[in-house]
Amino acid sequence: MHGAALAAFKKAHENVEYELCAAGASEGEIHFDATDPMGGLASTTAFTKNDISVPVTTVDRLVERRGLRGPFLIKLDTHGFEVPILEGASETLKKSSVLIIEAYNFTVCPGALRFYELCQYLEPRGFRCADMFDLMVRPKDNIFWQMDLVFLPTNHPVFESDSYR
Repeated sequence: MHGAALAAFKKAHENVEYELCAAGASEGEIHFDATDPMGGLASTTAFTKNDISVPVTTVDRLVERRGLRGPFLIKLDTHGFEVPILEGASETLKKSSVLIIEAYNFTVCPGALRFYELCQYLEPRGFRCADMFDLMVRPKDNIFWQMDLVFLPTNHPVFESDSYR
């Protein structure tokens, strides 16, 4: 679906590499609801309508296969599929200096973490929330829907002081 655009981008930018796959907790195959190509709702089971299946691998495997070295910045906009991706990135997280993750105030799909649960999930894995941006509200009632959260390693100097000034 996005292959032609990626190939054109790579042709214009010789330092770019890409792989057509999804990221997850293990290698295999995953299903996407292709109703909205930019929506990206993923599932381990097939959708009843507009189902497409794509290969899935782990971030750790991609980093290893390409011989990449950190530090890394990881950006996730994965509509509730953050935990499987992060589980498949445990080694890469150890070499990451920034995580930027789109987070929700609602459970957007089964297994999805709400923003405060994502913070609780990442702290024992060595990351703390340092900033937020791009706050979005639902059009139907103007209730907080989502935002991007910036996470830094818990040993980052900004966390050395708990004082306001």
